[in-house]
Amino acid sequence: MVENALKSILAQTYEDWELAFLDDGSSSPGKPVVDKILAQHLDKIKFYNTHDSIQTKLLASGSRIGMLMNQAIRESQTEIALMLCDDDALFLDYLHNLNRWFTDNPAKKYCYSDVVLFNPFREVPGDQFKTSSIQLFHTQVDRYHSPYNKGINIAPISGLLGVIDASQPAWRTSCNKENSIWFPYPQTSNLDISFLTRMYQDYGVCFYSGFYGQYKAVHRDALSTKRQKKGEKLYQIQDLES
Repeated sequence: MVENALKSILAQTYEDWELAFLDDGSSSPGKPVVDKILAQHLDKIKFYNTHDSIQTKLLASGSRIGMLMNQAIRESQTEIALMLCDDDALFLDYLHNLNRWFTDNPAKKYCYSDVVLFNPFREVPGDQFKTSSIQLFHTQVDRYHSPYNKGINIAPISGLLGVIDASQPAWRTSCNKENSIWFPYPQTSNLDISFLTRMYQDYGVCFYSGFYGQYKAVHRDALSTKRQKKGEKLYQIQDLES
């Protein structure tokens, strides 16, 4: 899945990017994968590692990933930031479209984009990959695609809390550096809610960009269990073996 995420960066039509690769104490280090996939772009990459154990991340105090996310933003020269989770992937024109959107909307501080859900154990995200077999869901699990991504400007602390997460919005790094809107730490869950709530309090609604941004993997072994509690069907790690 990490390879899929990195390949989607490599396939971008917009090439003026930086990558902060954050390893949240994984037992399988990600740096060798980055070195292989993005071998020609290592000068654009910085590596960070929390060295947190799974046990640490499960505790109420949680991981220090937010601290490293903030450090990466401080050390970045980019004007726009976004999160790409290890089990997701970018549409090939996402960065190009983001650059255009923020250029056309100089007063707006952040936006969210449409996503497509996929099974990371059976499907390869992205039309740019020859083996792609993306399935669009039209069921309750597809809240990301059908019910609300229709040009609605979202207030993260309203009744729609939870329908977007930090891997969907992109934001201006000036919000971090000039207005001190940072990710909390130590904390594992709800980093996105904490961050987006501050953004909303300072800048208002999260605007809809009007285009697709990411393929989002939906599976049981993701950190969050909210979907499981709602009885929604999730893909399981065992699918890989079957």
